[in-house]
Amino acid sequence: MWIFTDFGFFSAVNDRRNPNQIVLRARVRDDLERLIEKYVPERPEIIANAGTDYKYRIYLEKSVWANILLNATMDIDYTNFKSSVHDKMGDARADACFNVWTAMYALQE
Repeated sequence: MWIFTDFGFFSAVNDRRNPNQIVLRARVRDDLERLIEKYVPERPEIIANAGTDYKYRIYLEKSVWANILLNATMDIDYTNFKSSVHDKMGDARADACFNVWTAMYALQE
């Protein structure tokens, strides 16, 4: 599952070793730090360079991940996602989101 928010981009996959856990991966450490600060009081360790294409990761119980998604949904306060990303994260991140938007728009046509 890919999740784009106005505070980060995440890839959530099942933990091969524990089917009750999610491995939440990120390309940018600050994305995980913002997510933890907002939604994870237990403060899991951010693991770097675990030998995959995503440089950073944390391990969460699925119930914790579900609660994060619920709370992030309830915190939505914008009417335009790309504009919110631009306002909160700047040009580079907004451009990356626009590129994803463009690729998905092409599928619509």
